[in-house]
Amino acid sequence: MKQIIGSKIVFLLLLFFVIISPGTSKYLTAAASAGDGSKVHWVSPTGTAGWSDCENATDPGPGKYCKLGYGSNGLNDQVRAGDTVYLKGGTYLWTPTTWYGALNPNHSGTQSQRILISAAPGETPVIEAENDNNDGYMYAISFGIGPSVDTTINYTRITGITFRNMPRMAYVRNSSSYNEIDHCTFENTKLGKYGIILTGMCAGGGSMTCYVTHNWIHDNTLIRANVSGCAEIGAYADLIRVGDDGGAWDGTGENNYNTIENNVLSYASHSVMDVFGRFNVIKNNTAHKQPRINKLAILGK
Repeated sequence: MKQIIGSKIVFLLLLFFVIISPGTSKYLTAAASAGDGSKVHWVSPTGTAGWSDCENATDPGPGKYCKLGYGSNGLNDQVRAGDTVYLKGGTYLWTPTTWYGALNPNHSGTQSQRILISAAPGETPVIEAENDNNDGYMYAISFGIGPSVDTTINYTRITGITFRNMPRMAYVRNSSSYNEIDHCTFENTKLGKYGIILTGMCAGGGSMTCYVTHNWIHDNTLIRANVSGCAEIGAYADLIRVGDDGGAWDGTGENNYNTIENNVLSYASHSVMDVFGRFNVIKNNTAHKQPRINKLAILGK
């Protein structure tokens, strides 16, 4: 395999403290079947239908779509364990007023009833920041932030969606585990702060001991965690960050057993990837178009 050092680095780390428990490998095999198919809902950029009215095994057509966001017909408030939600193509303009993400499910999936939030078959939904004013609040995806009924979000898959100029790409915290983010594109041209962050931060932010494990981040494209030139804006400007700097890596229950693979990472202002934890699998990720020397930092024991 050809590997180019400098402007393009292919990180092929097939074995880095790789110890996968039986639960991990089982999850990685089964995760693609997220959503048990018993309830299928449809969302569009102009959807106004009630949640029960946009439920249908096949595309229900105009007038039968729900909306992104919150409320009685909003995806985030209404999705439940076992649900499949398809986003129709088009641009969803997102102007948040809180810290909660554009995709921030308030209920968790379960091992037997995963949640699937996906692009509708053959379509390209784009979730885009409507303006530049609330950059501190603009998460594309958030698990475990609130106002979740289940403050820990598990067994949820988000796939096939493009996020544009959402400064914070994804934030997984408060013991949220067994989640999957795949085949998504995160691109920033005018805004940008943080990449995909897996952190042990607890609800309320007072403690860093609510570890996240067994999450699978794969086949995504991440472009610019920060668009302010080469200036770093802190460690969370990594394109992907697993765990928390300064954690006790030799303890138990840390940010471990996550898998990060087959992602394309461009223009990091801090690190391409920082990994603080043990037994994480990092493989086949490609980093290129860096404004400075690429950096991959992996710390663990």
